Amino acid sequence: MKNKNHGLLLLTFLSVFLLSLPVKAESLPSQSAQHPLPPTANENASEAVAEPSTVPTETAAEIVPEEDSVKNEEAVEITEESGDLQKVAKEEEPAEGAPEAVSDGEKVPEKDKPEKEYTSVPFDIGLFPTANVNEAFDGSILNHVSLGVFGTKQDKLKGFGASLFYNRQNDEMVGMNITYGLNLSLEDTKGFQAAALMNYTGDDLTGVQAAALYNHAGGDTKGVQVSAIANATVGSFSGAQLALITSVTVGEFKGLQLGMASVAVEDFTGVQAGLGTYAKNLRGGQLGLLNLQNGESFSGFQWGLVDIGITEKANGFQAGLFNLTVGNEYRGVQAGLANVATGKVRGAQIGLFNYAEEADAPIGLISIVKNGMLHGNFWTSDTALVNVGLKFGGKYVYNILAAGFQPSTDSMTMSLGWGIGGHAPLSEKWFLDSDVMIFRQSRASDFENYGVVNKLRVMAGWQLSDDVALLFGPTLNVVVTETKNIDAGDVSYIPTFKKERFDENRRELGVMPGFMVGIQI
Repeated sequence: MKNKNHGLLLLTFLSVFLLSLPVKAESLPSQSAQHPLPPTANENASEAVAEPSTVPTETAAEIVPEEDSVKNEEAVEITEESGDLQKVAKEEEPAEGAPEAVSDGEKVPEKDKPEKEYTSVPFDIGLFPTANVNEAFDGSILNHVSLGVFGTKQDKLKGFGASLFYNRQNDEMVGMNITYGLNLSLEDTKGFQAAALMNYTGDDLTGVQAAALYNHAGGDTKGVQVSAIANATVGSFSGAQLALITSVTVGEFKGLQLGMASVAVEDFTGVQAGLGTYAKNLRGGQLGLLNLQNGESFSGFQWGLVDIGITEKANGFQAGLFNLTVGNEYRGVQAGLANVATGKVRGAQIGLFNYAEEADAPIGLISIVKNGMLHGNFWTSDTALVNVGLKFGGKYVYNILAAGFQPSTDSMTMSLGWGIGGHAPLSEKWFLDSDVMIFRQSRASDFENYGVVNKLRVMAGWQLSDDVALLFGPTLNVVVTETKNIDAGDVSYIPTFKKERFDENRRELGVMPGFMVGIQI
């Protein structure tokens, strides 16, 4: 009986032990397809929890982190379609007062850039580039006094620097730099530089550069550049460029530019002087043997042997042996031996020879206007019975060439004449012409001996048709003759009211009124 009780206890213990063992999910019987389990509330609330039958317990435990570890780190998201896990970085707002992030392509404004820090070394002295006080210090160096025999170098000079050869500032120079040769400032220069051979400023220059051979400013310049050979400014210039050979400014120029060759590649406002001058757009003056402007605008003056302005519209004054404007219109005055304008001249041309497409007042020995006045004149007068002439010129000023003959008591006299006059339209039918003419008058039998007949003519014109006009008016004659050749009384039909002999009675001056009547075609 006792053994039976022991066996029953042992059987009971084994049964409890087996029932307490864990059972794997695979050993559980599958749910019936006809009776699926209803979804739980947790399943509807979150897409991150998979069905119990498809996600192992260990896997589910790995993808669901504890609440404390999720906070302020990463939000875990499982896409509904693919089931892939995606990590979304939590966006954190920048702290108040912190600078905004700048993308790679954006330029940091100068005011936002941190100011460069310098190690202040008040005094630097050196014999060679590597043997100087500055070599004992690290970082960027700021000197107030820098002296050297061969080379001194600092990042910034704020004071005075002198060297027999080679001064250099990597950043800025404020003050004065003197050297026997080669001053270099790779950034801005404010103050004075002097070199026997070369000055160079990599950026803006405010102050004075002086060199025996060469000056250069890579940026804008405000001040004075002086050199025995050449000046050059890459940026704009305001001040004075003075050079023995060449002064060149690539940017806009305002001021005075002197040199054997003075060149302004862009706009120029001021005065250029030299053997040769050039400016793209000129507002001011050019003084040189050869002056050239070639751009969009010209307003000012050119004064030299040869003056050339190439622009669509020009306003100003050209004075030279040869003056040329190439463009549509020139407003102003051309004065020289020869004046040429390829377009319209709204002003005056004064010279021995003038040419223009159109011109208001060409005043010269010969003035040709392509689209101007051109008329044939035929008239009779008191000094020549028959006269023919060619009238040509501009809108208001003309030249006239004439020839005529006059019977006299002894023999027939012949005359050749030239004149310059003005034309004033009065109405559609009437106009007024007035001119001064000079005639060489001689006997047909003795052409070498002659008298001079000077005429002032005032003529009214009546337009009979578009092509024909009637001319008539009074004249005033002043005749100068040699008594042995032509008597003044033989020149005109009208008696002389004033006669005077001079030059030991060899010459005679006579004054008499006259007239002219003719037609113009």
